[in-house]
Formats: sequence, C-alpha cells, structure tokens
Amino acid sequence: MKRKIYRYLWLIGVFVLGISALASFSFFYRILLEQVRLDLQSETQILSHLAPLELSNIYGEGGRGPSIPRPFLGAKTGWPAAGGRNRITMVGPGGEVLLDTQAEESAMDNHRDRREIRAARETGEGWALRRSDTLGKVMVYYALRLDDGRVLRLSRALDTLWMLLLRALPLFVLIYGGIFAGCRVLAAVLTRRLVLPISELADRLDSADLVSPYPELVPFISALLEKNQGLKEQMALLHQQKAEMEQLTTDMEKSGNIRREFTANVSHELKTPLTTIRGYAELIANGMAGEGKEREFAGKIERESLRLLSLITDILKLSELENFLLPPEEENCSLKEIAAECIESLTPLAKEKQIRFELEGEDALVRGDRGLLEQLVRNLCDNAVRYNREGGSVRVTIRAGDQGSSVTVADTGIGIPPEHQDRIFERFYRVDKSRSKASGGTGLGLAIVKHIAEKYRAEIIVSSEVGEGTAITVRFPSLAG
Repeated sequence: MKRKIYRYLWLIGVFVLGISALASFSFFYRILLEQVRLDLQSETQILSHLAPLELSNIYGEGGRGPSIPRPFLGAKTGWPAAGGRNRITMVGPGGEVLLDTQAEESAMDNHRDRREIRAARETGEGWALRRSDTLGKVMVYYALRLDDGRVLRLSRALDTLWMLLLRALPLFVLIYGGIFAGCRVLAAVLTRRLVLPISELADRLDSADLVSPYPELVPFISALLEKNQGLKEQMALLHQQKAEMEQLTTDMEKSGNIRREFTANVSHELKTPLTTIRGYAELIANGMAGEGKEREFAGKIERESLRLLSLITDILKLSELENFLLPPEEENCSLKEIAAECIESLTPLAKEKQIRFELEGEDALVRGDRGLLEQLVRNLCDNAVRYNREGGSVRVTIRAGDQGSSVTVADTGIGIPPEHQDRIFERFYRVDKSRSKASGGTGLGLAIVKHIAEKYRAEIIVSSEVGEGTAITVRFPSLAG
C-alpha cells in the first residue's frame, strides 16, 4: 500500500509537470508566432510606402525592366529590411514574382495560389505558416496588397516547436529535474504521513477500542470490530466441531472394521473351501483315504487352500478399494506394457487349456496407480482364460484416441446370456456356479475391475454371445481431460 501511494503520487506529479511543460511551450510558441506575424505586418506596412517608388525606379511603371543597382540600399532593392532576417518578395498582379531578396525570380514559380497571396488579393492582407519549397525552411508569411495591384510579402524563418524544445532541453532538464526530485521527496513524505496511522492501527487489530485515524475509515473500523467478534465465536464453534468430528471418525472407523470383519467371517465363499479342506484332512487323519489316495487328497487340499488364499486376497483388495485405505501413487502408465506383463504371468495357466494369447494395437497411456491397473487387466485376462474353451484364444487390444485410451479383452469362451450381463460385476455372482467353481475363480475378479474402473472414471462395455465368446472393454478418459 505504501509503495502504491508513493508511486501514484510521484506519477501524478510527473504527469502534471509534463503536461504543464508541453502546455507552456505550446503557449509561448503561439506568442512567438503572433509576435513574428505582428512584426512582419508592421514592417510590411512601412515598406509598402517605399515599394512603389523603388519598383518604379528598378522596373519602370507597371512592368519589368533592367535592375538599377543602388549601393546604399540592400542586396537587391536597398530597402531597410532587406539586409536583415526578413525575406522580401514582390508579386505581380498575375502572380509572377517580380522581386525576391533571397532567391532568383526566374527560378521561382507563379505565386497566385499561395494562401497569403490569395487572401491579400481578396481582403487586402493575408498570412500563412508553412514550409518554403524554395528555402526548405518553416516560414511565417505576411502579404499586403498595394494600390497598383501588386502584393508585397515579407517572411521570416521560424523554428518548429520541437526545435525550440530541443534548444531549451538543457534548461528544461535542469529546472524540471529539480522539480521532479522535489516531487519524489514530497511524495515520500506524504506517503509516510498517510500510511503511518494505518500501520499503527494494523498493530492493534485485536484491540477492542480501535479508533479510526481518518473519518473515511470509520465504517471499516466498525465492520472490523464486528468481524473480530464473529471470528472469535466461529473459532470456538470450529474447535467444538473438530472435537465432535474426530470422535465421529473414530466411531466410523470402529464400525467399518467391525463390518469388514463380520463380512469376512460369515462369507459363504470362505466356508466352502474350508469345509472341503477339513473333510479331506479328516479322511487322511482317520486313515479312511485308502491306499494311494493320500496324494490325491493332499492335492485337493492344496487347490482349495490356494482358492481360499485367492478369496482372502480379493476380499481384502475390495475392502481397500471401497474404503480408500491406501491412497495410490499415480503416474503415466503404458497399457500395452501392463497387458504384456499380465499375459506373460498367465501363460502357464493358458497352456494348461491350450489357449493362445494375442496382443495387438498401439501403445496408450493412462494416468493412475500401476498396481491397480495391473489388477484390472490381469483380472480381465484371467476371466477370459478360465471361462474359455479348450484350444481357444484370448485377444487383448490396446487403443489410443482423442477421447481416451482403452483396453479390450476378448475370448472365444462360453459367453454370457443377455439377462446376466448386467450382474456379472456383482461380488460372488456367477452365471454357471458349477463351472465357476471348477475353473478355480473366486467370483470377485470383475467386481475388482468395476471398482478400479469407477475410481478412474472409466467406462465398461460388455459384448457377449452365448457360445461365441465375450469381449469386455474398459475405456479410460483422455489425459488432457
């Protein structure tokens, strides 16, 4: 604020002085121009009494003739002003130049269209300010019509306003430089005196007895006192609400933990593998497996254990996605690179069913957590393998466009009936429960895909025909959006 006031005061001073200087020069220039015109008018009238006599002696009455030298007169005519700073021109009735003290008459063009000559013929006198084509200078012209019809004209060279400014520049710099310096000092003093009471007021904002240093600030001080009181009340309320929010958050976390623990403990999907494992374990423990069955039962226990582990892992991942327990670290991830890694990790499972993978399309970038994007693509590919037919194929297509990037996983498997397509992303939902259990899936893969897609505002498109296969496309929004 202090700098602004100082700057504005100083700029106002500079502006006013600059305008005053230009106005003064313009005013004095007009005075100078008027004085020159009056001088020319006076001198022309004096010469007008000599002009007829002199021209009669030089040219003869009413025409041109040989020049008669007169040593005691001026350069050509001998008139008193001829040797001074004025230029004298005599113009005939037809506009021809009869005499000029600073140029050869024969080299000069007809002057009948000159403004001052034309005015003199019409009104008796005329004057003009313009640049002379003959001398190449700015001249002031005054013309007077004589009784015999000739026009006597006097002119004087005059500096332009800018030339006058240039000549006066040293004096101008000296005078106005001192005035500018004084303006800066005055602006600094005034600024300090204006701002000091406000600075003192700022140091006492918390005080209840603020007094305005200027009448204009009285409404501001009154409003400030009201705001201070309101802020104190709001701060007290915020502290109270903060304590209540912390307590509410603690209660919600406890409630969420209990809900997740309850869901995990009572899940039917967890009971099934546990029951199977227990049953085979009891058979082996009681010696009821029979000869050569122990290895087979142990293999089944191992498979159910792996399925149980997958269930627990997927449930934990779903819980994490739903509750945002771990904020992901986002980066620009290559969908094609992620797809290639997922295909490589699932190749052993695909070979068991003689299923081949195909990866096509251009590379595409998605902004997100690489781990979550890997889970999305892997679950899509895992489903495509598990619910495919023997000797089938899985095609993974990556696309990049102005509207965003997409990954499509298409299989040649059993397909999904239309009435089931809207529900395949529900947790533990299976179209064919017996086939799903036999394939080793947890029923949570597509639910995880849905949650990750929602997190990144991606669109999921399902295209499927029974017996022909299924294609699931996840389209991510553009990075620019």
